[in-house]
Amino acid sequence: MRLTIALACLAVAACTMGSSPPKSEEVEKKLAEMFEESSGVKPERVDCPDGELKGKFQCTAFAGPGLDITLDVDIAKSEGGMFSGWDLKFETVNAIVGKTLSETIKKELAPKLGVAVDSVTCPPLLKQEAGVKFTCTAKTAQGDLTVQAEVTATGLSWKAVP
Repeated sequence: MRLTIALACLAVAACTMGSSPPKSEEVEKKLAEMFEESSGVKPERVDCPDGELKGKFQCTAFAGPGLDITLDVDIAKSEGGMFSGWDLKFETVNAIVGKTLSETIKKELAPKLGVAVDSVTCPPLLKQEAGVKFTCTAKTAQGDLTVQAEVTATGLSWKAVP
């Protein structure tokens, strides 16, 4: 079975910051909060370029051993908002967010099995790198199923096993 999924843009978040361009420390703190909110994983830290930040640039969220996640960040002047002045958005570049993956597998698994799938639980955050293998658990009325999956060069392949 193949799962077609846009792997490059699985976590997107936005907020608005103060009236002058935010300093790297402010951006790192806010990105850590937003990253945790969108992925369910609290990063150990987030590193961004030093100084006042605006425009497009990359930061790194350190989310655990082997999980150095690149974030494409965009900070633009904004009118209004909670912290009038600057809008902050980010997208994960090299990660698969488990919540999104679980929802996608759940939608595709039920019709393939012919049974209702109550839930699918996958690891919270995975490196988007060909060859990464992982296991999810699907809960159905007929019992639990193991979903074995692997990140491929073109997406993700998976199969359910009893």
